[in-house]
Amino acid sequence: MSKFTQALLSNVNFDSVNQRRVENYVILHDYLHANNQLKLSSDLGNNVPLCYPFLVNKGHQLKQFLISNRIFIPTYWPNVREWINDKSCFEYYLFKNLVCIPIDQRYSIDDMNHIINTLKKFEYA
Repeated sequence: MSKFTQALLSNVNFDSVNQRRVENYVILHDYLHANNQLKLSSDLGNNVPLCYPFLVNKGHQLKQFLISNRIFIPTYWPNVREWINDKSCFEYYLFKNLVCIPIDQRYSIDDMNHIINTLKKFEYA
């Protein structure tokens, strides 16, 4: 690791980062868990999530809707599109319909509420 990277990381309050991510996850989980095809727990133990993984039948359309409403939604594993010939397999379904909603420390409770209010405008169930 470079000295510059070490200096940057030494200024990060990781406890605060972890706390914010967990809080954001729980906010989204409280609203989305009933419609999430992934059965997730709100009790994360010592784990700190990267995102809130929301799996729904219309996930691809939901991603586009959120992006069109200026909510960043990453697409992981874009290579799966080329690797899978059987579009009916679970891996393709997961690639297409998993919406990885951001929860990182830059997002506040107000940001999470904005995401929830935007989700309320989309019929994903």
